[in-house]
Amino acid sequence: MIILSYPRKNRSLPSFSRLVNYMSSEKADNRYDLYHNCLSRDQSDLTQEFKDNAQLLRERKNGNYYYHEILSIDIKDGVDRVRAKESLHDIAGEFVRHRCPNNLVFGCMHEDHEGHLHYHFMISANEVGDRKKYSLSTTQFRKLKVACEDYAQEHHAHLKQD
Repeated sequence: MIILSYPRKNRSLPSFSRLVNYMSSEKADNRYDLYHNCLSRDQSDLTQEFKDNAQLLRERKNGNYYYHEILSIDIKDGVDRVRAKESLHDIAGEFVRHRCPNNLVFGCMHEDHEGHLHYHFMISANEVGDRKKYSLSTTQFRKLKVACEDYAQEHHAHLKQD
């Protein structure tokens, strides 16, 4: 299992829009879209919701306004792809509940590679309606990764993740 995080430092509407459009592209299986604390389901409304929430943050040089994070699992020989998607969806929900329980999160599962499935997440840098940035330290993020891997091993052993 791989978990990556990329901070985004631009809070313009086009910046949010590009990521939402990429995540929602033909690579995505929209049956597994994940919305956490989001009121919108339409792409343009969702983009605006993230932008409005980011506007609450004080503008800072080199400040983070949202994160693009990726959660990826390998598809091993003999693992049913549909069951793997359902499992990844569950693991993604667990990741979000622990990573950012009060932030805006939009997630899309991509299946554009034969050997793995992955989620793309757009995560607000602040909790919904809050003016203060919410972030995890490197140590906290590392612990979250380990906890997510442990959860996958315990609840989805059929995935045979390393």
